[in-house]
Amino acid sequence: DNWLLFCTCLTFHFCENLPLCCQISKIFHGTIGAAVRNRNQNHKANVPKIFFISSNMFAKQAKEVYYFMSDDMIICRKKLGEEVQTMENKEITAYLLENAEEKLRDFSGGLIPGRAAPILGVRLSKLRELAKRLAKEDWQEYLKNAADHYMEETLLQGMTLGYVKSDFGVLRPYLERFVTKIDNWSVCDSTCTTLKIARRQPQEVREWLQPYLDSEREFEIRFAVVMLLAHYITEEYIDDVLEQMGRFCHDGYYAKMAVAWNLSVCFVKFPQKTYCFLEKCSLDDWTYNKSIQKMLESYRVDEKDKICLRNMKRK
Repeated sequence: DNWLLFCTCLTFHFCENLPLCCQISKIFHGTIGAAVRNRNQNHKANVPKIFFISSNMFAKQAKEVYYFMSDDMIICRKKLGEEVQTMENKEITAYLLENAEEKLRDFSGGLIPGRAAPILGVRLSKLRELAKRLAKEDWQEYLKNAADHYMEETLLQGMTLGYVKSDFGVLRPYLERFVTKIDNWSVCDSTCTTLKIARRQPQEVREWLQPYLDSEREFEIRFAVVMLLAHYITEEYIDDVLEQMGRFCHDGYYAKMAVAWNLSVCFVKFPQKTYCFLEKCSLDDWTYNKSIQKMLESYRVDEKDKICLRNMKRK
């Protein structure tokens, strides 16, 4: 069987308190094995400790050493102290660089201001293709070590979470960590539309979104509002969505734009309920008027409704 891997134990003698090192040696089927004996006085001197690192891992400075049943399944992990450089990140970065387009980078850069990381210019279709692959592999380990040097690397993490077929309880801590990384509308919106877990477990996800709707952070609010837009403008949830939009109060441009976008979609799908909402809501004038503007710009709103909407604009 593939998990029956053997290697010769290589013995290393270290002074006390020096870090463990890994001697990498190839085994078979591309799998890499590393055997380490720690002669520190804190361990039994004659008992070798053997660690297997799969072919898709490269320990530049050992921080975590992995025991594997197979090339892909981690069964336990031991921390050793220094940073791990994984081959996945190098491969992913190489893939992104290979698929980067200069013209797209220059065009996108002007549309996505305020981001912390530079843009490479990789098309969403290429990112989705890679995200689907990562979601089928050891996605948890990938997310723990994922890099954020480029915007596309961060977006790839969100898309991967969207394609993972797992229970929300498993996804939740990874989603919570990811939301803290969102600093632009592109990463936010592309991730939200991919997170189909909201369709599979709507009630659990909806409850989880509430603190983000109540947040004071601009992109946490936008994330929650776009999640409602993408997955909850339905017969079952429309009243809840409109109620949440009515509670909105924030000065952030991208949070306001998300609410306006949300309400325009509400109007397309539930015009009468959204009419009633607009007549009574206490939204600030800018967000209110921007919502109506987006409704007027929609090809899915008929001309009669647009006439009424124009008359509803605040001066």
